[in-house]
Amino acid sequence: MKKYIFIFLLFVGWIPSFAQRSLEVNETTQGISIFTDKDPEVDKAGGGQAGAIFSCPVTLSLSFSSNIDKQVEVLKTEEQGDLRFYYLRFIVGRYKGANYSNRTLTITASGFLPYRQPLQLEPSSSRSFEVFDPNATVGVGCYFEHLNKGNNFFANTRYDDAKTEFMLALECSDKPDENDLAIKIENSGAALDSKLAGDNYYNSGDYTEAKQQYEILYGINPNDNYTKERLVSCDYQLDNIARTIRVKVIDQNGAAVANVKVEAEVYKVDKQGNLVPAKTGILTPLNWSQVGTTNQSGECTISVKNINKKLRFNKKTTQKIYYADAIIPPDVSDELSVKLSELSTGSSSSSSNNTLFPSNTKAAQLERFIRSR
Repeated sequence: MKKYIFIFLLFVGWIPSFAQRSLEVNETTQGISIFTDKDPEVDKAGGGQAGAIFSCPVTLSLSFSSNIDKQVEVLKTEEQGDLRFYYLRFIVGRYKGANYSNRTLTITASGFLPYRQPLQLEPSSSRSFEVFDPNATVGVGCYFEHLNKGNNFFANTRYDDAKTEFMLALECSDKPDENDLAIKIENSGAALDSKLAGDNYYNSGDYTEAKQQYEILYGINPNDNYTKERLVSCDYQLDNIARTIRVKVIDQNGAAVANVKVEAEVYKVDKQGNLVPAKTGILTPLNWSQVGTTNQSGECTISVKNINKKLRFNKKTTQKIYYADAIIPPDVSDELSVKLSELSTGSSSSSSNNTLFPSNTKAAQLERFIRSR
């Protein structure tokens, strides 16, 4: 029982690490900013001092620590509209035998991973920073509000809404000079076009064209589960489509061969005739089944599904065994010409079924030709 309790507690303790998000920090210092709110005692003892101001949405509550200071001094905290400001004071340089250089500030907030910000400060200087949730849609300014909304819509495959938000972000005065909005707008539009086209083709039964559109969409957003499902469905539908092939069988001299048994791979199907994959999810042939027999002209018409990739041909006589093992070209549209090879001589009763298709036999010669009319 203790073993199970331990595993459960470990699992529960594991979850929050995946739920935590990441903060982002941008410096907003403009020009030269002088820090004047110094500690008189440190100043009197000749210690250098500097300040830093961190702003964040009021929805965040920040705390600070560093690799140098025993405790980061927060002079005051105040709120201005939707923003909260933290005013920090630091000792810089050497003071009472200690070195306060190469400071790294760690910023923490509930529900977020710690953010480490290098903080090099000159004596009497002040630097300003903004801290924000890059995925938030409230209290982060015009640009990030619309950008993050667009990202959320795109992640949820709402491409039309995503494009609208990205276009609104493009109009924001606080957008950075360097941004990727043009690419996001283009991708959202292309994803929407491919989705609509793919759905139209799919609903009309044109699974080849539908698959091409869904592949474009998958390339734009590989996390679109709807597209993944449709691609699998397109492959299934295409594999399940029956096609008719005319076969002509000849011997080594080019003469027609009658009474040749034609076999195709057999796949498991349900009561409606739909293909059923194996437990691994892969369509696997189970056996071979006869699909036709050639007539006196060495010809027959067979029906196979697109999933069928191979055909077998064989004929036994009292003197000889003939065979061919052919791969169906994916683009065959009219007729396959198969040339039988002589495998062995002797009584057919002395040859087992397996000897017709030994693994070391030469590949059958397979030719395509358009029947002259």
